[in-house]
This record gives sequence, structure tokens and C-alpha cells, in this order.
Amino acid sequence: MNRTLIIRPGAIGDAIVSLPALEFLRSEYTEVWVPSVNMPLFWFADRVRAIAGTGIDLIGVTDAPLPPELYQFDRIVSWYGSNRAAFREAVRGLPVEFHDALPGTGMHASDFYSSQVGAPLGAVPQVPFSSPKRDFIAIHPFSGSARKNWPLENFQQLAGLLPLPVEWAVTASGEHRFEGLREVAEWLSSARLYVGNDSGITHLSAAVGTPTIALFHTPQEVAQEGQPDLSPEPFSNSYLHAAYPTDNMAVAQQPAAESDASQKRKGPPTSGYLYEQMELNFMKKSRPGTVQAVPLGVAAVWAPRGAHVYVAPMPQSPAAMARLCVRILNK
Repeated sequence: MNRTLIIRPGAIGDAIVSLPALEFLRSEYTEVWVPSVNMPLFWFADRVRAIAGTGIDLIGVTDAPLPPELYQFDRIVSWYGSNRAAFREAVRGLPVEFHDALPGTGMHASDFYSSQVGAPLGAVPQVPFSSPKRDFIAIHPFSGSARKNWPLENFQQLAGLLPLPVEWAVTASGEHRFEGLREVAEWLSSARLYVGNDSGITHLSAAVGTPTIALFHTPQEVAQEGQPDLSPEPFSNSYLHAAYPTDNMAVAQQPAAESDASQKRKGPPTSGYLYEQMELNFMKKSRPGTVQAVPLGVAAVWAPRGAHVYVAPMPQSPAAMARLCVRILNK
């Protein structure tokens, strides 16, 4: 029997965007070692263990021996320890393949991880947990960094403008309402729509198939001379189009040919990416079918994927977000 071990550290969002790559690595027996909070995400594995319970976090730090289980695998694919020389030295002789844990800026994170293991590009991460649909909108107003967050008061104002009741992922005091990610995933799958920041929970919403609006900061250069201001009504903005179905956010294989005059008018793309423009019936149409440079910055790498996912660049007003929610609900 071929036995494969996958070691994948990282936060919730990191785990979800790498799911297509990890599923591709499945063999006759597949074991996955991950942070304990992420264990429910790896539904396809024969066994899932918390990294902290395996002892590998002590390798190269103390005199602890290698866990004997490591010798039982024919292949070990690790995003853990790739930058720890002591760890790499300790496991030398074992069938370990090390991969960089952080993607660059040249492609979407899911494609980056897939390319590392030879998996097909363009896959959409999926977490197959579901519950019956109910008439509510799910909101998670936080993330791993306050710098990524839309102001909490904006979420609160948005909740008062929506046509359906709102259920929050956290309590008013900021405590989590759920025991684990499986419970969160089942709750998200039952929502009609989800709104949240750039966070692992937003990735989870997309992965369970719920229509998802992900709020991302855009580079400061978006407001440079010659480009329109995003405020206060970005959803009618013909330059940014303000919400992008992310199944159309693939990096173009060849740069689109544009005239010098066109480049001067729009300014240089800050991310260097070219995206296919997607015409939605509620957005102002401009040059249908053309390719435009869109300075989405970090969203180009880390935005959730799927035809049901929309990336809304900040800043946004609660009223504009409410209109987008209604239009998606009515699609």
C-alpha cells in the first residue's frame, strides 16, 4: 500500500486555498498533519492529526527524536519546516518533499500550491459540508488582522439595510458561536448570502458554495491621477467594476495589447495582472468582452474562488454594499 503524509501548517484560509493541491496528492493511504483548528477541513484524508500532537514541532529545537511514524510513509509532502535548516537536516534521508508555504504575486494562491505538486490549475476549493438553506444573511466582521477589516460599525449599518435577517459568526462581545470549523461550515452553507472581510471564514463560505462577498483593500495606487475615485458609489464605477466574479480572475496568459494613449489614460496596473472583464447585469457596462488592467493587489492572489464569489474593493459605503447584496440575492 502506498502511504502518503501531507504536513500543512497555516491558518484557515491558507488551508482552504491549498485544498485542490492536497486532494491531488491522495494515495492508497493518506494522512494529513495540520493545526488542530483546521482538522475538519481535510475530509478526504484517511487520518488527520494535529501538528502539535505529533512532536515534529520539537525537531531541531530540542533533542527530541524523530517521531517513529515518519518512517512508515513512502512519500512525505511538507509545507512545514521548509525554511528551518535544523528541521530539514533532521529529516534528511526520509522521502520528504519541501515546498514554500507562501505564494508570490504571480498567480492565485490555489494555483501556486497546485503548481508545486503538479496538480491542474484553476481548481475551486470545496468543503463538502452542508445544511438545509434558511432565509438569512451570514456576516463575519473580523479577520486575522484589524488592518484588513471593514469598520465594524459599517457591518452594523449594513445589517439594518438588508432585506433578510442577519446572523453573526461571533457574539456581540466577539466570542465565537461555534465549537469548530465543521459547525461553522454547516452554518455558512445554510445562509442565502455571506459578507465578510479577507479571512479564513470568508474562504470557508466560498468553499461550501454559499454566495460570498469578500471585502478586500485595494492598493493606494488605485486613486492615482487619471483613475476615478472609488467613493462613494463604487458599484457604478466603470473602471474597477467594483465586484468581480472570481472564476474570471485568472491571470491572462498573454498581456493584452493596448495603445500608449489607453495606458496613459488608465495608469499602470499596480499588480501587473490582466483580468477578463465580467459583465454583470447590475454593473455599468464598459467595452464588453475586452481585457482591462485591474489593480486588485492582494485580492488577485488571495481572493476566494468561484462563480458565486464577489470581491468588493474597499472603501465601500454600507448603502452600496446593501445594494450589491440585494442584487446578488435576486440573481
